[in-house]
Order: sequence, then structure tokens, then C-alpha cells
Amino acid sequence: MPCTEWYLKPISVYFFLLNLTAKWTLILAMPSLDLYSPAMDAAFAPASGSQRLKQDQGMSKIRYFVAVLALLAPVGFAAEWGDFIIVQLDDIEWDESLNRTQSHILYGNPREEGLYIMRIRFPAGGTSNPHYHDQDRFITVIEGTWHAGTDASHDMTKTTPIPAGGFMFHPAGAVHYDGSRGEPVVVEIRGFGPVRTIGVETIR
Repeated sequence: MPCTEWYLKPISVYFFLLNLTAKWTLILAMPSLDLYSPAMDAAFAPASGSQRLKQDQGMSKIRYFVAVLALLAPVGFAAEWGDFIIVQLDDIEWDESLNRTQSHILYGNPREEGLYIMRIRFPAGGTSNPHYHDQDRFITVIEGTWHAGTDASHDMTKTTPIPAGGFMFHPAGAVHYDGSRGEPVVVEIRGFGPVRTIGVETIR
């Protein structure tokens, strides 16, 4: 852990000990728990001492099972400091010699279920052919001016310029095309996977 975050160490240890204490407190309390209500005792009272013994043995197994689950399951108020993800701008490296789009996944995976966040870089003059996605997508322009078209014409003169800081929503199934009309452009795309991109025929 970087030295600039030294103050998080005692906090992390505190929550770890609090988590462990809560789990063992629950386990030690297991023998005093009665999973049967009085109404259930009356309805399912054993007919003999041997049946009562089997019931007690069964209850012991249940308490042991619950204790194991309590030890393995995390306590809700325990903070997990190790889950933070920080990606600085300088951490994302682009090969500026490539005359094609490049991508960098910041979080998740667009091919898998769940949230994903990725960056796309268009080279100068680079564009995408008309296409659509089977899931909603949310786009923020990070660098440069992104040009977005909302049909299948692929006519870049009909696009809407969106400078850095601008945002666009792509609804699932909506045909579009986009890219650069001059300088390189970087956009950030967010959505929920798995997502598919389906190309369509250009209609002039």
C-alpha cells in the first residue's frame, strides 16, 4: 500500500478484528439458540425418548452447520478496503502510430454479465461503420471532439459534434455511426454485458 495511504492501515485492522469478533460471538451463541417455536414443539412433540434424542442430534448438526456458515459469511458492516480501483490518465497507454481504433477496459468485461466501463480511442479521421448494440450504452467524451450520427448513412457531414465533457446515450437496437473528423478522439463507454455489436449495411 502506498505510503500516502498509511492512515488506512489501522482502520483496516480495526474492521478486520470487528468482523472476526462478530462472527465468533454468533458462533458462541449458537448452543443457546432454539430454532423451534413452542407451537412447533407442540405440533411435532416426539412420542418417545429415542425420537427426542434423534431430534437433539439433528439440532446439533443444524447448529454446527449454521456456525460454519457464520464463520464463512462476511458481516455486513465490515469494510473491504481492498476493492477500490484507481486508474490514472497516464496509466492508459495508446499506440499513436496505429491508424485504427483502440480500446482499454477499465472495469468489468463487455463479454460477461455485469457492469463494464471502457475507453475507445479513434485515430485522426477514424470512424465506425453503421451498427447497433443489443444493450443500452452510455458514452462520455474524454478527449477531442467526437462526431455522432444516428442513421445508417455513414455521412460524417451529417453528424453532431460532441466536445470533451459531452455525453450521449445509445439505446439498444438504435443504428448509429461515429468517430473523428480531424483530431484523435477518446470516449468512455459504460453499459451492462454481455453486449453484442451488430453491423448494418450503409444506406446513402
